Amino acid sequence: VGFYEDLTAWENLLYIARLNGLRGSQAERRIREALNEVGLEEVAHRQVKTFSKGMKQRLGIAEMLLKAPEFAILDEPTSGIDPEGAHQILEMIQRMNRERGLTILLSSHLLHQVQKICHRVGIISRGRLVAEGTLDELRSRTMAEGAFLFELKVRSPSEDLIRVLEGVKGVLSVQREGDTFKVKASEDVRSQLARKVIEGGMELLELRGRDYTLEEVYLRYFQEG
Repeated sequence: VGFYEDLTAWENLLYIARLNGLRGSQAERRIREALNEVGLEEVAHRQVKTFSKGMKQRLGIAEMLLKAPEFAILDEPTSGIDPEGAHQILEMIQRMNRERGLTILLSSHLLHQVQKICHRVGIISRGRLVAEGTLDELRSRTMAEGAFLFELKVRSPSEDLIRVLEGVKGVLSVQREGDTFKVKASEDVRSQLARKVIEGGMELLELRGRDYTLEEVYLRYFQEG
């Protein structure tokens, strides 16, 4: 984000407005609306050199809104910003999409943020787009490739429960953490797992499939190259 540091936020946006053919009351109205939308109306007449990085990022978004685009590319918009500032920018991005109908292409390595706000995801590995779709579609595709994950919580599990669960057809591995057992399988084996626990005279407290996070989906594609 590049602005003239010795100019105020308003002066920077007025200059940009003129470069884009906006004059007079139309320019002033657009600037006022843009600053209000990003929460900078109260500091509109402060020099940009006094702004934090998060404030400069928001001013960059105001510059974008000034031009009334239909499509915008945001490259690492929360990079180097504190958690509260990042949260505010993510909320702005969602609001612009929801209220303005603005299509936004977000480039980011902060995958938890991508997972939180993006409707569709593209994964690039070694310069190639290797996967694209909604997060649910990418999860389903990953699971279909042999990686169903389940978690069982059992009251007072027997010592040989790991061996019993490993014997279920389709189970690839079993890990125990206290009373919780994490099962990786090549297919949906929930009914078989529950049956083994009950047949062993134990109480099944919880059985659920664990969704892949976007980071786990990404690492799968990245590792496969």
